[in-house]
Amino acid sequence: MMASTGWARRGLGPALIGAATAAMATWTWGTWPDAVVDFGRELYVPWQMLEGRVLYRDLQLFYGPFSPHLNAAWFAAFGVSLRSLVFLNLLVVAAVAVLVYRESTRFAGRLAATLAGLSFALAFAFNSYTRVGNYNWIAPYSHELTHGVALSLAALWALRAFLERGRSSWAAAAGGLIGLVFLTKPEVFLAVTCAAGLALALWLRPRSGCPKPEGVSRPALAFAVGLAAPPCLAVALLSVAMPPGDALFGVMGSWPHVLNSEISSMPFYRRGLGVDDVGGNLAAAARGALGFAWWFAPALLVALARGPRRRTVLAVGGVLWLAVGAWTCGAAALGPLQRGAPLDALDRFLGIAALARPWPILLGLLLAALLLSLWRRADTDDAPRTIARIAWVTFALALLAKMVLNARIWHYGFALAMPAALVLVIALVDGVPVWLRRRGGDMGQRVFRASAVLGWGLVATALLGLTAEQLATKYVVVGEGADAYRADTRGVVVAEALHWLNDNARSGQTLAVLPGGEILGYLARLPNPTPYGNFTPGPVLLFGEQRMLEALRSRPPDWVALVHRDTAVFGARYFGTDYGLELAAWIDENYQPVREIGAPPFHPRGQMGARILRKNASAESRR
Repeated sequence: MMASTGWARRGLGPALIGAATAAMATWTWGTWPDAVVDFGRELYVPWQMLEGRVLYRDLQLFYGPFSPHLNAAWFAAFGVSLRSLVFLNLLVVAAVAVLVYRESTRFAGRLAATLAGLSFALAFAFNSYTRVGNYNWIAPYSHELTHGVALSLAALWALRAFLERGRSSWAAAAGGLIGLVFLTKPEVFLAVTCAAGLALALWLRPRSGCPKPEGVSRPALAFAVGLAAPPCLAVALLSVAMPPGDALFGVMGSWPHVLNSEISSMPFYRRGLGVDDVGGNLAAAARGALGFAWWFAPALLVALARGPRRRTVLAVGGVLWLAVGAWTCGAAALGPLQRGAPLDALDRFLGIAALARPWPILLGLLLAALLLSLWRRADTDDAPRTIARIAWVTFALALLAKMVLNARIWHYGFALAMPAALVLVIALVDGVPVWLRRRGGDMGQRVFRASAVLGWGLVATALLGLTAEQLATKYVVVGEGADAYRADTRGVVVAEALHWLNDNARSGQTLAVLPGGEILGYLARLPNPTPYGNFTPGPVLLFGEQRMLEALRSRPPDWVALVHRDTAVFGARYFGTDYGLELAAWIDENYQPVREIGAPPFHPRGQMGARILRKNASAESRR
């Protein structure tokens, strides 16, 4: 009977996480892609690779080669469709959930591990917090980001196993997984490299408490070989289809553009990093840190109470704690009455939109505390686990570097802020209470844990409410069968354009969608004959307008679709007016409009619309 009870307790956490994941997948089913922006590339590129086109030769991409080849291999095995890719990403989500729970139980109790797994399922994997979709793990704007984070978590798992066991095979596994991360996105590779580098440096310290072989050369060599193997193999395989120099440049992905000042100076990236308003963003982070302190201050007051006035302090702290909880719960209950929208009051009260602003500060403090703890007890049996904790915190903190002054759970935060959220959940639900208990505050640690769990529940509820508001806007069905998904009102234009193309375009014809919207070409199964699928300001700057124009001239598509998109966040608002003038002039000269859907695209009023154009007979003769 006791064994059965123990098994039930051990299985409760995974069961709750699995149930939450299944519930979120069911609730949000079909709402994950954006109607126009970015995700179409994630379908279009692997589809075209199966049609015989080669990445970096026939299809230009500024990311690494891992994700497109993985998705193409999946399509080859299970068919080309949105639903097929969704099932692959559900497997990725399941793998990440398992990794999160198992690794969390190595560092904390089952309650904290369960809440960490639930946080991933309820707040990051499926959610939608903005009008633009793609910021979830099922239909991400870039699989390189989700795959990179998932591979990094697997690398940290292998690294922890190496620290505890000292086997070179685990060092090779960690290095190999980090080498695969190199083939995704630079910011993820830098984050996991910082984490692994710090952990290995601490492992090499005398009295680190970690098991070591006779020397360090063997595991160091294993790690280095594992790290180098994936990039070298990728270059070798791509060199079969293109010159080695081109293969190397393709494998480098975004690395050649990391220090491109023209890209980094775009408003989009400056705002994302937070350098557009340094003072204001620092103030917001400070306010967020004070908010955390305000929430947990009563519990800390109770936990640290000492001396003859302990009862008075406990009473005051308890009343404050109850008042904080009652006020917040009241704000949640009154939200629909105050503004007619669920959880608006709670959103204002907790600052959900700015929830992650102070996370870099909190993670920095947590990292310092762990380093101090390791320094004090470097030769204990717990040292390997402490170093593994340090690696997780370092990884989470380094991932926030891309948005350090504007940290957020929405937008990039669905992947970049996810590890930070899990680390903080574990620290607040388990780490701080354990520290308080060691100081003799058994009652205090229970109060603090209760505060953390209550806060987690309120934030999770608010985030689910925000997701519900976004899902309510996605009622337009785009595509058919296994490619169908639900979109907001922009989907009306995409669906009508798709219907028109299906009726009028012939099999074997080609289509270019400008400035972006590869999902239309994918759904219509009309490929772009040029290597370029995105003509927004960033790609135009990276690849060059003249190169793109020459590609269109040498292989003009049969059809062109101009789909409205406001790209002001990239420093130029409308295609053909603020950028891409030569491309637009060439289209005007060689194509004639045949169908107008919705509002005229690129109109100052900013309403959604599309224009479909057919190639002039004279354009083919001028080829």
